Amino acid sequence: MTLDSKERRHPALETKGIRDALGKHVVQGAKIIVVAQVLRAVILGASMVVLARVLKPSDFGLIAMVMVVTGLMNKLKDAGLSAATIQDEDITHEQVSTLFWFNTAQGIVLGLILAVLAPVLVSMYRQTELFWITIALAFVFPLGGVQVQHEALIRRQMKFKALALLELAAVFLGSVLAIVLAFMGMAYWALVCQALGAAFVSCVLSMLYSGWRPSRPAWGRGSGRLLGFGGKVAAASVINYVGSTIDDLLIGRQFGDRALGLVVVSAT
Repeated sequence: MTLDSKERRHPALETKGIRDALGKHVVQGAKIIVVAQVLRAVILGASMVVLARVLKPSDFGLIAMVMVVTGLMNKLKDAGLSAATIQDEDITHEQVSTLFWFNTAQGIVLGLILAVLAPVLVSMYRQTELFWITIALAFVFPLGGVQVQHEALIRRQMKFKALALLELAAVFLGSVLAIVLAFMGMAYWALVCQALGAAFVSCVLSMLYSGWRPSRPAWGRGSGRLLGFGGKVAAASVINYVGSTIDDLLIGRQFGDRALGLVVVSAT
């Protein structure tokens, strides 16, 4: 494949220097990932301890009821296209731009689908509060769709430290927002805003750090191959998720928000 020289020189796409020191990057990345996961667990654990003392188990249960659906949709959010961007050695700026617009459109569609499902969730769980909770959480998907390719390009560059800092910033600020709102008496809305706040921060920081900006989509220039690869990755992820979360759906349906909330809190 012959690439435009401008595309080759784009720092977000070039990987030659990284491949030359791949072993070093992998070792450093592994260390950073371990530390980041520990810090993430500490932040989430500490925030959960505080929130569990302020909020009711039913507040957690209501969010968990919606998360069963949003978790599945999250597996479809990038359609496996982040893996395509990361692994394709000769991917071009035009191809990444095409994938960006596909992910953005998909994020909007998923958000609309979740909003349409709001009455269905209300009927299934018999909880009227779920309607506006679902509508609000639908905004997470357009933000996630915009973020996918920016984050993928950062991963392509193996900038694990930057990825860790971006994730920790989103988790921390989302948790702080939730705690403040919980003490203000916002109940389950504190948890909704935690998800929205973390998604917004993660999206904005990824866009700023990646240094890449999309151009107009160019369908047909190798994009079909990348979409096919991504589809296989997404399908495997969805199958694995459904098998691991069916119990939450059944608990929420059969025993209600309080029971599911207690399961969520005890598992954290």
